[in-house]
Amino acid sequence: MLPYGPGPVSSRLPSERRPRFLLADDDELITRSVTRVLRLARPRWEVTTVATASEGARVLERIGFDMVVVDLALPGLPGTALLEFARVRHPTVARVVFSVLADGAEHHPEVCAAHSVLVKPTTAEELVSALASALRQNASERVLARTARLAPARLTG
Repeated sequence: MLPYGPGPVSSRLPSERRPRFLLADDDELITRSVTRVLRLARPRWEVTTVATASEGARVLERIGFDMVVVDLALPGLPGTALLEFARVRHPTVARVVFSVLADGAEHHPEVCAAHSVLVKPTTAEELVSALASALRQNASERVLARTARLAPARLTG
């Protein structure tokens, strides 16, 4: 079981920092292929790979990531556990499902709460486009949330 409760809130790091991605997939061919595609298409993006949800949670706690890209069919705990962990403990981290979706998986609450769902197999262009879009969507959500928190202070202050 993954630990829950209040955890560190990931903050927006300076724009000059390279975006960091955590890719959780136990298929080595997939992790090598995705890493290669992203390095060629977006050389500034940093990719760290893990093979299990538990390992992903440990790495996510130690290193600040901008996005987690998760296969649902991980050994041990399912990918949905890592998605939930990221949502609860690191709410500013974008969450992307990159998986073969079994019947009904698209209705799972953590899949529905993801910033993007990308079904395997996909093209390199679709992968890069979906991840870039999820990064932009997540950044917009953070700005809106920050604006909403500041708005009452402006009215009363």
